[in-house]
Amino acid sequence: TQGVSSAASDVYKRQLPANGIREPTKRIACWSNLRQLQFMLEQYLADEHSLPPDLKTLHDGGYLSEPGTCVCPTRSGPAASPEAFRTDYLYTVENDIVTLADKPDNHPHGFVNKISFPLSSP
Repeated sequence: TQGVSSAASDVYKRQLPANGIREPTKRIACWSNLRQLQFMLEQYLADEHSLPPDLKTLHDGGYLSEPGTCVCPTRSGPAASPEAFRTDYLYTVENDIVTLADKPDNHPHGFVNKISFPLSSP
């Protein structure tokens, strides 16, 4: 019986990182994606003197060198590609403040990464 409980313990230990410990790391990678999108939005604003209507415009305009930047690491499914653009992030502008954020269902337990920054004068 000791071998059975040891095997069960090993299975439990292998499942734990996938379910609990890796999520904080994915949240950090997700926040990093938002930070990169912030830089790309700022560059687009400097070049075009306006913000793009959506994040796909950054991709189509060549501002996204890596389409996976728009994909939250927690979300399952294929990464974004030039043929099938996908984003797991939203951006809004209110009172000259730009906010980039996760879509509400990106992370478990309602966690949402969010970055806000003021619009700069071109």
